[in-house]
Amino acid sequence: MTAQKCGVSAVFFDTEAFEAECTLPAGHPGTVHEDPIIGSWDEDEVYGRTT
Repeated sequence: MTAQKCGVSAVFFDTEAFEAECTLPAGHPGTVHEDPIIGSWDEDEVYGRTT
């Protein structure tokens, strides 16, 4: 049985659009996600949230 991945995705733009998908385990704590190509990103930064 394979462990489920988080699966949260976000689209980033540089010269082209790139869809990053989180490969961390489902239910991981926090809002920081990890993609094997672009590395980590934080939902709060991507969506402009402030606390």
